[in-house]
Amino acid sequence: VFVVQQGDTIKVAPASSAELTLGDGTSADLFSETIVQVSELYEDDTNFRVRLTLLAGRTIHRVQRLLKADDTYEVRTPSSTASVRGTVFTVDVMSNQETFVSVDEGIVAVKMGEQEVLVEAGFEVTAVTGQSLNVQPSGSNQSRQEMETAVNEGRSETQDREQVSVDE
Repeated sequence: VFVVQQGDTIKVAPASSAELTLGDGTSADLFSETIVQVSELYEDDTNFRVRLTLLAGRTIHRVQRLLKADDTYEVRTPSSTASVRGTVFTVDVMSNQETFVSVDEGIVAVKMGEQEVLVEAGFEVTAVTGQSLNVQPSGSNQSRQEMETAVNEGRSETQDREQVSVDE
């Protein structure tokens, strides 16, 4: 168990994974070769602000706390930003110009430049710089499905898993 604070960068080694856990039970699974910066981290009885910058790799987020209007849980990538309100979702940086977001529960707002779409459970969007955001039913992207299969197969080969707790 490692303690992570605002400003820290987490780098997951090849063939490894990690879990980032907040005090309220909110968690993020970090897959092999993921790089995440903890840009903002603040939680008390009345406020909840988490901003992560996903530079590379894949993460799955489980936000436990229902967020109030001023609360924030955000995952920024080189090409877009995903903001949530109590949900389970996946963010995958495909390249500096392309990010994939899939929602399992709840709703995620995905923003790229001036565009913003709401992605509901069972839907996904691939944010590609210079293209329109187009929300589609989950699994509608064939190459994405092939990548998911490869990631899931890699998951079974993962040897090391670290749990990372956040000092709030």
